Amino acid sequence: MLVEESAAKLSRVDRRSLQVLDMEASERRQRFTVKSGVDASLDERRRIHNGLPDLLLSMAQEEIGDLPSYIKECSMVYVPQIGYMLSIKPWADDLKVRNIHIVLLHTYNVST
Repeated sequence: MLVEESAAKLSRVDRRSLQVLDMEASERRQRFTVKSGVDASLDERRRIHNGLPDLLLSMAQEEIGDLPSYIKECSMVYVPQIGYMLSIKPWADDLKVRNIHIVLLHTYNVST
């Protein structure tokens, strides 16, 4: 009796796992991946996450126009506990802390 109940429970877990998990994507990405359509909130978060590279590139391209001319490139970086920040490379070989001025301070809040 106990063996039959355990087998039935395992079978239900297996069926549910196959309904929820995208096994092909999970194997390819080496992490559990939930199928689209299982949860609308998760699908929306995935859509936002997948769009972040284009959004961040667009934001960096917009910001470079507002930076001083001696700053030639920038990028957006994610810093845990802080969020997304504009990153600029040093603009001089002999740059010292006293030469650095805050040229721009924006907060980018990407809410989900």
